[in-house]
Amino acid sequence: MWEEYTDRAQRALFFAHAEAARLGAEYVGPEHLLVGLTRDAGSVAGRVLERVGFPPRRVRRALKSILVAGERRPVEDLVPHASFQRALSLAREESRALGYRRVGPEHLLLGVLRQGDGPAAEVFAAAGVDAEAVRQALIRFVSGGPASLLEVPGGERLRSRARRVVWLAQEEAARQGQERVMPEHLLSAIAQEEQSLAARVLVRQGVDLDRLRQELAASPAAARLAAGEVSLDPRARAVFEWALEEARQQPEADLGTEHLLLGILRQGDGPAAAVLAAMGVALEGPRQAVQAAFSGSPSLRSAIRKKLEASLNRRSEADRGSAAAES
Repeated sequence: MWEEYTDRAQRALFFAHAEAARLGAEYVGPEHLLVGLTRDAGSVAGRVLERVGFPPRRVRRALKSILVAGERRPVEDLVPHASFQRALSLAREESRALGYRRVGPEHLLLGVLRQGDGPAAEVFAAAGVDAEAVRQALIRFVSGGPASLLEVPGGERLRSRARRVVWLAQEEAARQGQERVMPEHLLSAIAQEEQSLAARVLVRQGVDLDRLRQELAASPAAARLAAGEVSLDPRARAVFEWALEEARQQPEADLGTEHLLLGILRQGDGPAAAVLAAMGVALEGPRQAVQAAFSGSPSLRSAIRKKLEASLNRRSEADRGSAAAES
């Protein structure tokens, strides 16, 4: 069951359990999941909350004012509330409806909104924020970009932000009148997604993102052609293939912006690689930064994972039992 969730969604679930334990709650509810989602303001869920005028920091403050703190309890003692399980079930529905293979933070937020009861719903009502408006804004954001996403190796594994990078790369290629998406278009798109892990890794490597975009814009361009549908250049295809290999070396198999960056560095040919090399960025530095980003508290994560897996398995068994009884 755990494999259904992207690494960012897993972190939100991790934070939800940690928050419930900190507050001494007897259960994990949608309100704790909402807190967990606001801890990652750079996710699609966090950015959409910003767009509707209810930024993550305000959501946290609102929840803090109504959640009663008690004596901290061990995470292992927490019981998932029925409303929490329903929110997860609705999140899976939203993920499938939007054509995703895994559940991301944006789908968890939709699940919380659709569940519609308890403190999580109260904070939206008190702030005058229409939950359906948030849902529509989120769907527009997730479904935004070109009418059809370019087919790329591992496309079904793209996380939301990586998917947006592909969209931005398509738009950039089309804007330049080029028929193919190149690695430099992907790198330019990464630089535009400043809150992505790849962009943050570049900043830690001493890269100025504005300068990177300028350097890419000034690099020799491919022949400009009449605007139309763009396809994937063989060098860009190699980037995705290398990115997939990098993703398999991480705890999660989802394809993120950080893997695309490592793929660009491993592909190593053309303006994108040349600009990065001129800025002193080599493969090993970003790779180590990515590995460090995925490190955490394994013992606590393991405990939460086991607890959640057990809960989801019980829910699945109950659903199967109900279906059998009805038949």
